[in-house]
Amino acid sequence: MTTTTTTTDNRIKETQDMPRETTLKPKKPYAEYPLTAHANRQWCKKIKGKVHFFGVWADPDAALAKYLDERDDLQAGRIPRRLSSVVVNVGSLVNLFLDQRNAKVESGSLSPQMFVDYRNCAKFLIEHLGRSTAVETLRPADFLGLRDQWATKYASGRLNKLVQMTRTIFKWGWETDLLKVQIKLGPDFKGATKRQAREQRNARGLKLFSASELKALMEAASAQMKAMILLAVNCGYGNTDIATLRESHIKDGWLDFPRPKTAVPRRAPLWAETESAIADVIQRRPKAANESDAGLVFLTKHGSAWIRSTVSHTDDGIAKAFRKLLGTTALYQRGRAFYGLRHTFATIGDEARDAVALASLMGHSDASMAGHYRERIEDARLRAVVDHVHEWLFGTGADIVTTSKPTGLGAEVPPTETTLTTKPKPSRKGKVQP
Repeated sequence: MTTTTTTTDNRIKETQDMPRETTLKPKKPYAEYPLTAHANRQWCKKIKGKVHFFGVWADPDAALAKYLDERDDLQAGRIPRRLSSVVVNVGSLVNLFLDQRNAKVESGSLSPQMFVDYRNCAKFLIEHLGRSTAVETLRPADFLGLRDQWATKYASGRLNKLVQMTRTIFKWGWETDLLKVQIKLGPDFKGATKRQAREQRNARGLKLFSASELKALMEAASAQMKAMILLAVNCGYGNTDIATLRESHIKDGWLDFPRPKTAVPRRAPLWAETESAIADVIQRRPKAANESDAGLVFLTKHGSAWIRSTVSHTDDGIAKAFRKLLGTTALYQRGRAFYGLRHTFATIGDEARDAVALASLMGHSDASMAGHYRERIEDARLRAVVDHVHEWLFGTGADIVTTSKPTGLGAEVPPTETTLTTKPKPSRKGKVQP
């Protein structure tokens, strides 16, 4: 039986479910022989942190010749030129692509989470197209079948991402001269249409929390989770923002913390409630288990970061803890998670009618000409947005209702779902104004 497994070198390999034989490794033909005998009966060498194989034990001369032919390319981080003269199969293509993306992770130009996404996409390609299938034999119908599988299984957002990553992998193979011909994925290998995305969004409902729901969550939350919720609604922070926040980012009641995802500068004023909650967390915080985590505002009870990412897995403790809190407070709704707090901040903050200030607080990049020339945004504008959200959450006025769902494609959202329901305020003469 053949199975697909993953290994420590981030490649996707094929193994046989057979009992292993205990075989003595052969000695090197001579002392200066540069290769080492591997347990898989091949000669190998570790180059730039990765193990490469060059031939079977029985023919050390051929393995040496192959090593000498590929050595310069491998040491330079290039794909060996000899591959341009052979037929490339799907397994080779995706593994070489993953090697290049892993190098980007090591250099800091690609996030571990994005690498995990590419790796999962590569697994799909191998499972559906076949590991040993020659890439040049693939036709649009092969990719259309894969796209149809994704469309029936995943929401529009993930479908679009998988389609784009697949296109990236095959485009990379062509642009690096690994493939002799450009592979045509076909005109129908596309993500979900805007109509389909809207239909799914309408069926799912709003990702918003009301002020009363947020208060109930904070009332039931631990000290750390309460501070996390306040940061999310105060500043529009997401899971990774909060997990990577350091004490050095906080000064004089303000956060200065470039968004980890985009490196866009962000500056946000803290509410008194948020400052107090953060101070309480820091006072109770355990000692960091790893030196690299020292200085983080939030640490688990084991002294580790709340989100831990490697090239093979991402463990989001914030998402798990918040999901548990939603269940405890009976506020769980499918599609609403911790990131819904960022949606809530954006929705309520937009009512302050300063889109530029809101985008700055959210850490969104501004590709417009005005954004290119704008060097800063006045603190008063940022505070006005944040104060508006504070008044909505802690004031005596508005709340937002999120229990209903919009109906029909492009339907107008009922007023109870998007408009503020404001309590009547007494007039100077003591009468109630409408």
